Amino acid sequence: MWLDELRRKPDRASEEALLNHVASFRRRYNSYFPLGPLLLLTPKNEANEMKSIVSFVVPSLVPYSQLLELESAAQVLADLITYLPPSLPPALPETVRSPSCVIELQKGNGVECALVMASILLGAGYRALVVQGAADMSLVAADTSSLPCPYLQQEEESLKAEEDTRASKYTVRPPPDLRSRYVAIMEERERRRRRAEEEAAKEEVQVEEAVGGASPTDAASHLHFWVLVLPPNRDVTTPTVVEPTNGQVIPLSPAQNPPYRQVHAVFDHTNYWASIRYDFPVSSDMYRTKSSRMAHLTISGPYENPREVKEQFEQRKDGLESRVTDLVQGDVTETFAKTRQDTLQRKDGGWENSTPIDPSNPAGHQYWVSPSVLASRTSLDGLTKPSKDASEEDRQDGHGEEVFMFHSKFRVDALRSRIIGGGVWREEFDERPDLLLARTVTFTDSGAAPNRSIQRIEEEFGQPEGTEPHQAVQRRVLQVAEGRILLVYHYGHHRLLQPTRSFVKPPSSDGRAATLSPEMTHGFQPDPTVEDPPMPQLWAVLRAEMEAEAVSQEEVRRGVEETAQVREARAREEEDPALVTHIFDIHRNETVQFILRQRQYDEAHREETLRKKREEREGKVDIIAPYIPLLTSDAETGGPETVRERCLQDLRERLALRANLLQDRLDQARAAVLECRDEAGRRKRLSADERAALTSRTAAAEASHRRLRAQLAAWKHEASERYDSLAGQLEVDPRFALDIGSQGASSADEEDESASG
Repeated sequence: MWLDELRRKPDRASEEALLNHVASFRRRYNSYFPLGPLLLLTPKNEANEMKSIVSFVVPSLVPYSQLLELESAAQVLADLITYLPPSLPPALPETVRSPSCVIELQKGNGVECALVMASILLGAGYRALVVQGAADMSLVAADTSSLPCPYLQQEEESLKAEEDTRASKYTVRPPPDLRSRYVAIMEERERRRRRAEEEAAKEEVQVEEAVGGASPTDAASHLHFWVLVLPPNRDVTTPTVVEPTNGQVIPLSPAQNPPYRQVHAVFDHTNYWASIRYDFPVSSDMYRTKSSRMAHLTISGPYENPREVKEQFEQRKDGLESRVTDLVQGDVTETFAKTRQDTLQRKDGGWENSTPIDPSNPAGHQYWVSPSVLASRTSLDGLTKPSKDASEEDRQDGHGEEVFMFHSKFRVDALRSRIIGGGVWREEFDERPDLLLARTVTFTDSGAAPNRSIQRIEEEFGQPEGTEPHQAVQRRVLQVAEGRILLVYHYGHHRLLQPTRSFVKPPSSDGRAATLSPEMTHGFQPDPTVEDPPMPQLWAVLRAEMEAEAVSQEEVRRGVEETAQVREARAREEEDPALVTHIFDIHRNETVQFILRQRQYDEAHREETLRKKREEREGKVDIIAPYIPLLTSDAETGGPETVRERCLQDLRERLALRANLLQDRLDQARAAVLECRDEAGRRKRLSADERAALTSRTAAAEASHRRLRAQLAAWKHEASERYDSLAGQLEVDPRFALDIGSQGASSADEEDESASG
């Protein structure tokens, strides 16, 4: 057999895992698109074994020159394999034979012919994909009655070429046109009118297909498979469609009108892509990156310069949802879900701890690399440039900024963002109790990034309510290296300048408390009516600011440690990315497995559970037990008959009390309904809101009245059943029968004694 098939021993465990993944994908796709088309994912082969449709595509290199070129291979395979049209209406085949079996039999349906065509073209070096979609019924049914004969067309073209090349010395003048000019004008108008009607009808059909598209039922009735060849392999410049049934090669361009309607899915030997726009018509630009009508299928031609890479992620344990890499600036923007423990929401910029790519071994690098390295090794035309590692100073004090966005409502410190640019950090906060809005930290240039000392801290605050502006600090500058503190207060009423106060921190020595002298503080107050505070008050302000400085330094140190931990965590997550088990993956989801086991246990023990509940419900309350001590022969109680009557009387009172409560509630609900109806009849002019409120109140009152009336009727029936049930229990209860027998024996003894006396 000349078709090159994979002859390795199949791994049953791997096949089952693949089928489980495919089943999970099918359930997820059907849940997202319940009205979408049916996808051919796991058909049975000729051995009646279920296989993934991807495994049917086998790239095969054959030793025949006719099968190495696109046009000749398409024509040879179309002539070799007889196409078997499907029965109406067309449906997904349950059994798909392998390409080798189809070649042996030399006949097959649409998907089998497409699999053979794609396998041969992939082996020849083309980038071929099998497409599942909808096509014209004439193409699906192999109806060629409306197509021109290719042999006659070739003969006419050859004859026309010979006539054009044949030279003639003498030319005969054409005969004069003896028709009436009026008749010629009218015929020309009639031809134009017919041509305009035909073009208008074609435009209406195109507009209906573009706007509304075909319904899923219509698309399913024209199910078809064909092959798509994409650039740039083997000098293919535009996406080209190969029809496996007749060998026709159609380049996708605006001038062409292919006989295909929609695309449902495409696949090859490596992956499977399902369409999320399955009702869109086929166009020449639907395989471009900007159109993006196929899920995760972004294909662009060699003439487009890649400037950025966009990636979308789902079900990742690290919460990563999207990543955008700018190949020009070298920036990476990542977006995360709210499930991360570090509350990271978005990350802009590059990572410091990254491994550069080795140009001699491009396939052996890690997936996550530094954006600067990525930008340095990739130019705008897509060519790879030599890689160079960035120095430690460039990574620390680079020109770009690194931005961390957090979910502030999930954090204790209400941090919203952290911007790192060289030796300057800026943090922004949301709705803190101390009204802190932002903090800017300047580090020294010496030392490594995590161990650099703090040089300056600048904090911005909002104005609290109920406080004078000149008493609320707007900006606090902590010059840690110089030992100075600058306080800038809010603007006063109708003032152009802000009050300020500066301190020089006093040195402490010999364990004695430092003191503040007038030379160590200076203030500026634009309002002349405000007096300078006394020295004890200034000393208290300085001590409070020194404590706030210590707290700020501690928060900055924690922020530095948190940033380093986030970077290390992201590096570990990208080295070994893991996925969250989806809810539709019933084989690996522990929660789903537990629910299924619990459901199976409940089904197996349903009868026993119902029996236990019924026994507990019946034997939970013994109504007769409180009356057993009264079963005596004393004259006060009157014997068992009196006790039985008393038990039934108490039950009647309880049932009547319950009925009276329901009747009172029913009367109140009836009064509420009558009040609402009376108000609706009395008030004629009502606004829309008042009428809606009155209607809602009336409907609620009527619903309550109906519910209480039904409860009262049900209680009357239940009360009768309870009374009859208790009366029956008292009749057959052995304790009453025993007492009655003992009472009869004692009365007989008394009669005998009286007779003897």
